[in-house]
Amino acid sequence: IAINTYVLKPKAQEANNENAKAVVYFTQGNYELALNGDEADCMGFEAIANDYKCSKAGKLAALYAGVCYYQLGDYSAAAEFLAKFSAKDLNIEPAALQLLGDAYVQLEDYQKAAKAFEAAAKSGNKLIAPISLKKAGLVYLELGNKAAAKKAFEAIKANYPASAEAQ
Repeated sequence: IAINTYVLKPKAQEANNENAKAVVYFTQGNYELALNGDEADCMGFEAIANDYKCSKAGKLAALYAGVCYYQLGDYSAAAEFLAKFSAKDLNIEPAALQLLGDAYVQLEDYQKAAKAFEAAAKSGNKLIAPISLKKAGLVYLELGNKAAAKKAFEAIKANYPASAEAQ
């Protein structure tokens, strides 16, 4: 109880406060400052993700850091941080997995991209799953795996017939 009250809760609140500062830069589209912080009072998502990695706020900072790196064109770092993120949310986790797949595509690591897209599709999210299946299918075509591509495209048609991807 003492560790939770005097260590974990204050650290979690600290991490939430730091995230809030970095989110301001993120929403302004200033990904460099959101990622690395400023010299005044914002430590940035990368430091938050590393310093508070065991907390929910630290994991959320890893997601933000991954998005920032992706926006800045550093796909390797984006993949590294996006891979650290996990959540039990039907919307956020599949979106993060889809972006992870996109980062792997940019790195031309098509095997990992397909795996990430398939994981995003398994969420069942009606917006993200069909897009992820389409991306997985395209990646499988790039890999020359026509059977897996066909399976992904047929899954769109069968499970998400009203989606734009099914059309």
